[in-house]
Amino acid sequence: MLVIKYQKTGSARFISHIDILRHFARTLRRAQVPVEFSKGFNPHMLLYFSPPLALGMSSVAEYAAIAASMEKSEFLARYNAAAPAGLWADKVFEVAKDPKLQGIICCADYILPISPEGIKIGDKYEITYTSKNKLVVEEVGEKILGVWDEGGNTAVRLSSGAQNLRADRLAAQMARDFGKEIALPDIVKTAQYVKREDGLVDADDFLSDLERDAQMTDAIKEMQSEI
Repeated sequence: MLVIKYQKTGSARFISHIDILRHFARTLRRAQVPVEFSKGFNPHMLLYFSPPLALGMSSVAEYAAIAASMEKSEFLARYNAAAPAGLWADKVFEVAKDPKLQGIICCADYILPISPEGIKIGDKYEITYTSKNKLVVEEVGEKILGVWDEGGNTAVRLSSGAQNLRADRLAAQMARDFGKEIALPDIVKTAQYVKREDGLVDADDFLSDLERDAQMTDAIKEMQSEI
């Protein structure tokens, strides 16, 4: 199983999460990557993604698990040569099985291109937005895990998964509360995290650990076969 870290930038940020599967399948076919397929009447490539990104937002930290076996550098070269602009990958991890990132990623970092000066968000913070033609008022203080200055911009760490807080909804509320306009395409997701007993772990580090575990398991099996 290969897991890639890819970006979603430029015009690619307007590709819906549903359509990402179609784009990946097309790219992998062009790249001639031997991907495994599901069984049954309607077989499809076995692809698994990290939590979806709001349409129109950019990211440099998206992940996709691909049921395929190939040397990592060769895969990366083939994938990037076939991928559309804005969906290029920069890292590949080889793991034993699907890490189920959509279920275990618990939060993510975003950069909002506004000055943090004057922004005050406490333990309680309400946002309002429209969903299915209804006005929703939601208390999201517990879903905002951090706010800090990142090179003169505002960085936030927000819950994802079952307790998801969309960065675009938070940004819209901050614009109303603090008078700082934030354009959706300018928001960038920069990192995603997995929660373990010892705390939060960047998804890159989590996947690197899985890769080392898989390599160790393979090494042990090889040693045992030689005995």
